[in-house]
Amino acid sequence: MTEARLLSILREHIAQKKTGVMEITSPRASANLRLVRGEIVFAEAGQSAGEKALFRALALRDARSAFYERDVSNDRNIDAKTDELMAAGAIVIEETLELHSLFAGDAPMIAIDPGPLTVNLARPRVVEELSPDARSLLHFLRIPITLDDLLDADHGSDHEILIGLAQLEKAGRLKTLASSKSKIVVARGDDLTKIERAIESRNTSMRASRPRLVFAGAPHRLALVAHAISCFEGASPPAETLPGTPAVPTPYVVARWTSERVDIDLVVCPLVPAYSPLWPMAVAGAHAALRMDGAARDLFDRACAAAAVKIVDASALLPAHDDTKVEDVASLVRGALLGPL
Repeated sequence: MTEARLLSILREHIAQKKTGVMEITSPRASANLRLVRGEIVFAEAGQSAGEKALFRALALRDARSAFYERDVSNDRNIDAKTDELMAAGAIVIEETLELHSLFAGDAPMIAIDPGPLTVNLARPRVVEELSPDARSLLHFLRIPITLDDLLDADHGSDHEILIGLAQLEKAGRLKTLASSKSKIVVARGDDLTKIERAIESRNTSMRASRPRLVFAGAPHRLALVAHAISCFEGASPPAETLPGTPAVPTPYVVARWTSERVDIDLVVCPLVPAYSPLWPMAVAGAHAALRMDGAARDLFDRACAAAAVKIVDASALLPAHDDTKVEDVASLVRGALLGPL
């Protein structure tokens, strides 16, 4: 069923002054709308509610609907007049679908220069005044985020969010990252053999634990690194810990990288000074600490010195590295494990 047909069916229920629940299902999502004597009073669609959910539900492609006439609860999350909603619906839904097609796919996005410089600019930024809706998205786009997650995270309507994204794209402020479904090989052949030997050459006292490589830097940079690692062939979330980024900037294992005879944990250590007492424990016994930037340099130097762990500077290994490129992060992993590139 097309979205236009879905809107037409809802109009029929409204015209007939029905009371009940309209359930909408599609391959991507499901929703339900509640009507009381032909007035839309409630809508839920995934994690959204109210008018946001109503228009999201009506924009679902390949959807099916069923209406169940019955008494409904007094819960209400839509106060706007139904005739006004329907008048806006035809325009909003059509534009939402058109804009959604511009950002289709599951690859996450990130803002270029959301405030402080966060990534290497692949192209010059167009000087353009951003709307309040577009500027509000920069907060969410400081770290990699998929379109579906962004639509759920921002309280604005999907239509407003997509217009803001389109404006950021036009201004050169938006970058789409690689999909975690596309995998690259970190090392093969001689490099893999050398990595295996380098890991085996660790001190005997360290061999009781699985080897680790620690990435250290500002949290926004490590968010990009963590996404790049998810695109490594042989990288998987550690079974012994919960996947995902912790709510506070503490060190955690991003992935366990295995390739033939190599088995190593890839750890990120956000360099937020308030959590510096945890850093010696995070780096202790690590093969190396790969420093991504100059955040909290003196504190991190002391933590690594106390744990007798060598620091490798990413800028020395690959001076022009781009955190948004999976290939560059893979090169840094090889370099940190093998020595200078």
